Order: sequence, then structure tokens, then C-alpha cells
Amino acid sequence: MGTPLHKLVASHAGPDPAMVVSNRLLVDLLTRRLVVALNQFVGHFQQYPDLPAVQIGLDSCSYQPGKASWKVKVPPGGDVLGLFFMESSGGFQVRFAVTKAGDKAVQLFDVELDVVRVTAHGNVQKNVLSLGEIQLDFRSAILPAADAAKNAADLGLTERDVARLEGLVAGSIAPTTVRRIFGGSPRIDLRHIFPTVVFNGNGELAAIDAGLLIVARNGWTLDEGQRCPCGAPPVKVDITPPPPVQDEYDGSPLPVDVKVPPSNSPPWPVDSNVAADVGLYLPDASIKALTGGPYPAIAGFANDEGFFGWEYDYTVAFTGVSHTLKDPRATIVLDINFYVEGNGSVNVDIPCFGRTNAGNFWANNREAGPSVYRIGLSARLQPDGKIGIVAEVLEVHIRYFKCDGVIGALAALAYFGGKWGTLAAFILNVIIAKFIGDSLPRMISSSLKDAMGKQMWTLIDLAKLDIRSVFGPGYEVREAVSREPDSLLVGLAPRDY
Repeated sequence: MGTPLHKLVASHAGPDPAMVVSNRLLVDLLTRRLVVALNQFVGHFQQYPDLPAVQIGLDSCSYQPGKASWKVKVPPGGDVLGLFFMESSGGFQVRFAVTKAGDKAVQLFDVELDVVRVTAHGNVQKNVLSLGEIQLDFRSAILPAADAAKNAADLGLTERDVARLEGLVAGSIAPTTVRRIFGGSPRIDLRHIFPTVVFNGNGELAAIDAGLLIVARNGWTLDEGQRCPCGAPPVKVDITPPPPVQDEYDGSPLPVDVKVPPSNSPPWPVDSNVAADVGLYLPDASIKALTGGPYPAIAGFANDEGFFGWEYDYTVAFTGVSHTLKDPRATIVLDINFYVEGNGSVNVDIPCFGRTNAGNFWANNREAGPSVYRIGLSARLQPDGKIGIVAEVLEVHIRYFKCDGVIGALAALAYFGGKWGTLAAFILNVIIAKFIGDSLPRMISSSLKDAMGKQMWTLIDLAKLDIRSVFGPGYEVREAVSREPDSLLVGLAPRDY
């Protein structure tokens, strides 16, 4: 059964695909520049142009990303308009210092901002998530140095100059600097992270406990460029023809035996039972679109120009696709139904008459129902940072064949012993057996490789994110896979989750 996060996402998204962006990723997006700026600018001072005798600098900041508490909210109407905001409930202090230019030891005053709340306004428009306007709720305090009056006099500053500086730093420079640092957040192109499912227009937003949910209410398409059919491995299929027919043929079924090699792959994650930090929700309709093909028919032709000549046209055609999310062998188990049919003729090179038709025949394996390719599809985190679908063959079932025919010239039939049975034996033991044992395995192998290649989508591309900065330098990450009977949630989670 699915994780609580999966059930929560499904209750909001229903039949539409959706993206989950965790609080952790959103907070990193908002504060990454702040952390970099603090590392670069704490202790950095700049001379004030209007009063060259003084300098203003960021002296300290108590903000710690790991201890800050943020919550995502969607305002009324924001779900449709693509608007949300993030709000912190943990305060921090930022202190700016005003000193003599070139000498921090000669102090005038400090301005301390006690930031009670930070509100960042964000939007999701045209598959781009960005954070814009920053609002600060803060209290400011001006803290004069012990010898501020003497230092100001030594620098030639009047009380008016100092008062103007105090108002400028406390009311403008300090809060504006903090807002700008927060406001330098990078934009995230969701197409880069979730490249396969492309939302039409703006997604509908919902704030959930885990973060932000973006639902494709206005429709979606698949980016065919995200398939990687070249990655499908070759599959060796061995097919044993039916036992030889002796003289007479009564029209009974002709069974075949199919063997595919066991998978050499390790077991891929089927259900990992962890909540994804970055996830893609795929309802049943999306899974059908991903796995639906197309699977074009494959046609072939074989012939022999010998004394007993023959020709045979045959086709492997596909009739339907279905999937299940309940099989323990893979995340998605896909059934591709197919059948095989063909028709041909046999001729004899009769002296004085030339090529003469001995009979026509038809063979197919449709009578007992469809044959089946059963393919396992599982999400796998690749070394390049992409979560893609890997495919492997689980089973191949080919139904028995039936063959029918009509006799041509009786003179030609005489060369087969004068009986339809020996002509039938020639058709079954030479033509059909050659087709089933030689041509059909190649066709099945080729179509299996093609079918597997059509499933190999890139669902999430984490190479576009600095994962270490999001989860911390000590984290390893892994796939997070959750299944419900009618939907799938695939994403990323820390390995020690």
C-alpha cells in the first residue's frame, strides 16, 4: 500500500498528474543565497559615500537554516493563479555596525534587527517556480557605542550627521539588505526537474504538510524526447517448434515452447515505503500514456525457390496493453498482447508444365486468445542523477498455432505422395517449423527490445539540483517509490530516511 504522502497527494490530485516539491527544497531555494551571502559578507564593511569618514558593514547574523521553521501557504484564489507564500516562524537577529572608515575598533553605533517573521511570495507560472517579493516583520534597535560621542567628534560628525546615519541604517540599509539577500533566490524550471510530464498552462497549487503540490488541472502532455529507447537491452528468445507431423494432419493445435533468460539485474525498488522530498505523482491515465506505445506490427517474408518451392508472408501484430501496480516483481508490470498470423503457398517445378501451385495455407495463433509479453518496469536512480524507468522481460507466452489449407493442382499433389497429409506435413515440418524456430524468435526479440525501449522514460532529472545543498553534505539519496492500485508516486529521499 502507498505511503501517507502518496495518499495525501492522491486525495488532492485525483486523476491528474502532479509534482511534489518539499518544504526542504523550497527553503533551500529561498535561503541558499542568504547562506552564501552570510559567508561572504559578514565582517565586510563599505565606506559610506556621503560621509567618507565612516563605513557600514554586516557585523553578524544568527540565522541558521537547520533551526529555521518554514511553512508553505496558498492564499485564497492562489491555487488557480499559481500563487503561494512561505512564512518563517522562527526569529533571528542581524546586526549592522557603523564605524570609522578603515578601523572597526572606532565604533559609532550598531543597528540590530530582530527579525520576527520572513514572508516570501512565490508563484508557479509556465512550468517555472520562483520566489519574489520578500516581507520582513522586524523590530530594530539602535545601540550606541560606549564612546560614541567622542568618536563622532573625532571624525568631525555632528549630532545631526549621526542621527541621520542612525535613521538611514535602521530604517533603510539594514532591512533592505536582508530583503535583497533573501530575494536573490534562483528560479526553478520544473521542466528540468520533471522533464517527461509537461503541464499545459499553470498548475493548480495546494499546500500540504510535506510542502507544495502542483497539479496539472489544465491538461498535460508527454515529452517524447525523454524516452531513451537506445537503453533497452537485447533479449534472446528461444522458441521450440511443434513436434513434426507424420503424413496426416488433423488440424489439432500446434504448441510451441518459449524460453527467455532470467534477469541478470538486481531487484529494483518496487515499494520503498518512504516519503519523497521531490516527487512525481502518476495516476492511472498517465501510466497508460507512458506505457501505451505505439507498438507497430512487424511483417516478414520468407521463400524457397527449390524444386518444392514456397513462400510465406507473416505478421506479428499487437492488440492491447494493460498494466498492474500490484505485482511484487516490479513497480509496474506491463502486459502487451499480440498474435502471429501468416499465409503462403507451395509450388512444384513439374517437368513440361513449370511452376505449379500445390496448395495455399494459412497459419495463426489467435484461436486460444492473445499471446503476451510481460515486462517489468521499475524506477531507478541512475549515476547521472536521473530517476528513470528500467525495463526487463519477465515472461513471454505464445499461444498454440492452427494451420488450414486448400489443395491446388492434383498433378502437383502427386509429388508429395498423392495425399494432402504429406503436403500438410511439408508445410508444417518445413515452412512453419522454420518460421517458428528461426524467423519468429528474431521478430520477437526485436519487438521486445522496441517495446522495452518505449518504456524507458526519464521521470525526474536531479542533475539540475545541487542535491548536497538541499539534503546536507552527509546525505546519500535513493529512489522513493510508493504504489496504490491506481497511481504511483516516484521521487527522491535521503538514503537514511
